[in-house]
Amino acid sequence: MHGDLHPANVLSGPGARTVAIDPRPTWGDPDFDAVDWVLDGVTDPALLEQRIEKLAALVPDLSPHRLLHWCRALAAPNAVPGLCSGQDDAETQFLMTLANG
Repeated sequence: MHGDLHPANVLSGPGARTVAIDPRPTWGDPDFDAVDWVLDGVTDPALLEQRIEKLAALVPDLSPHRLLHWCRALAAPNAVPGLCSGQDDAETQFLMTLANG
């Protein structure tokens, strides 16, 4: 596992190859690393499912089912900054709905 794999830690390298930087090597479920890639900015379940399916088609052995469960598990912690700052935007609302199952 990369441990900190999000869009800001992926660059275009030599020959336009994708390069992951700044790893925090950890032991765990590799599907966890994909949460930020599919959950960021999502405001409805259909878009989340579409992103999950699209990524699963590109990443060998990625489990769409497990990734969705990781998104649910991490939805509440991802909503905390918005909640603490008093935001009532669509993304924060979606995250809380997702966290509630």
